[in-house]
Amino acid sequence: FVSSMELQELVRTFNSLPRGPRSQSGLVDNHWHFAVHHVPLDPPGDLVNFVNPESRFAHTEGPAQILSCPSVAARADVTLPLLLKAFTNGMGTKLHNPHATPFAPWSWGTDDEELARALEERLQSSGVHSELCKIKVGDEQGNKIEQEVWTDLFDRLKRIVGPKCSK
Repeated sequence: FVSSMELQELVRTFNSLPRGPRSQSGLVDNHWHFAVHHVPLDPPGDLVNFVNPESRFAHTEGPAQILSCPSVAARADVTLPLLLKAFTNGMGTKLHNPHATPFAPWSWGTDDEELARALEERLQSSGVHSELCKIKVGDEQGNKIEQEVWTDLFDRLKRIVGPKCSK
């Protein structure tokens, strides 16, 4: 849970990030596709998986309890800070390189139309720059690539935390 004061600070930081149509490398579009996935490992929870479809660079935020929320509005409330944190934290690159420059997406999309509409309302009411209050839906290629990347990531995760052989 994020307090309204913490959310205001996240929005302020997010809105101040540099943003361009191409990624920082200039090699791919600065478009990010995201999806919420349940992870039935111990402890169970949900992750927001972000993928740049062109580069297949991926980053996850969470865990959080998203999919078990009683309404799409409640799912959006939990997901919004995770969307903003992914970018304000530089998609995890700041962990490896403290000099990495966080950036904002040029555009983003998801396959969950209900969540997209609820998030658009939350983005707007939270004060996120208007050009980022639109979430693309129905990008078949983005959905397919995100799912492929997620499957690979989840398989690795299961191997890391799965049962260990004692022999």
